[in-house]
Amino acid sequence: MPHGTFIFVPEQAYWWYLASTAIGLIISWSLHNVIAWMKNKAFMARWLSLAYIGTVFLAQPYWGVEIFANFAYFNNIDAAFYESCDHWKHYFGGQDAL
Repeated sequence: MPHGTFIFVPEQAYWWYLASTAIGLIISWSLHNVIAWMKNKAFMARWLSLAYIGTVFLAQPYWGVEIFANFAYFNNIDAAFYESCDHWKHYFGGQDAL
């Protein structure tokens, strides 16, 4: 639950805390998808099983970029980078805000 506790952090560390707890959130999301794949692969054709787990692995580099983009945007490092990456979020399973 650390990602939901960022409102209690002092303002100086707020965005650092938000970006660092997002890492755990993404790991949890990815692990959930891998476990779901392990449970369901017996009921899938081989090509579908490979496509499913392949999309989980292919999404991982995006999430690294997304975490950095959020950090850079909220720390006034590079707002343009965040805005150029933001429209890709919906293709990789993201919500409106991380």
